[in-house]
Amino acid sequence: MPDHARLTGIVLAAGAGRRMGGPKGLLRTAAGQSWASRAAGVLHEAGCAVVLVAVGASGDEVAATLPAHATAVPVGGWEEGLGASLRAALGRVDREACDAVVIVPVDTLDLVPDDVHRVLAAIPAPLRAGLARAVHDGAPGHPVIIGIDHLTQAISESAGEHGPRPLLRTAVPVEIGPRPDTDTAT
Repeated sequence: MPDHARLTGIVLAAGAGRRMGGPKGLLRTAAGQSWASRAAGVLHEAGCAVVLVAVGASGDEVAATLPAHATAVPVGGWEEGLGASLRAALGRVDREACDAVVIVPVDTLDLVPDDVHRVLAAIPAPLRAGLARAVHDGAPGHPVIIGIDHLTQAISESAGEHGPRPLLRTAVPVEIGPRPDTDTAT
């Protein structure tokens, strides 16, 4: 990762978490940290100077769990799904102060800062024009990194339960191993 990379991290934490019994952003790790706080911390540790957390269901409660370095972004119409969260968060990115965004869902509990570094390292210069995503055995995963030059397209392609699929078809795939989303209570 370039030392001068200006990164904005985005944590997607707006859903109701119906299969989990409540919003995933409010769930706690074994150490007592909210999942939203944990994800924001991973992105901050990975070099994201700005971390935006998309909140919807129980948004005020999720926001109250965030560390000082993270900013809650309320998602109007969060019930639509992932697309609404992405549009809201990507719309808050300062295009003049950012080279790329790093996107993760709140429920990727195995994600570590090195995962972000490995995916960033796969992007050829300039970072602003880059697209890369983690994969495992060829299946798309997270983190997803979108250079700021693609921000308008990413916003316009995000709708319903989907992110910018056409755009991400051209992303550099980076094998990082399994980083499963946690969708059901264990």
